[in-house]
Amino acid sequence: TLKSRVPFIHFFDGFRTSHEINKIVPLADDTILDLMPQAEIDAHRARALNPEHPVIRGTSANPDTYFQSREATNPWYDAVYDHVEQAMNDFS
Repeated sequence: TLKSRVPFIHFFDGFRTSHEINKIVPLADDTILDLMPQAEIDAHRARALNPEHPVIRGTSANPDTYFQSREATNPWYDAVYDHVEQAMNDFS
């Protein structure tokens, strides 16, 4: 999510996951830290709303300009698949 800048949740749940008691092997802290992109985390925090640095977001738009701005976001959504695949490869 941080690299693609598109919010989403990836999870897997099935019958065996929710109806079975089994032992798990937790990930080591070092592994988790290696998977966390610190530069993207810092950039995400820098884009957060801040009363010290106000910005205008979500202004109204007519249908023609809304459609253009909505279509302009397509490259970010198209890149999500590559980012997820890279994250899965990094994890494996």
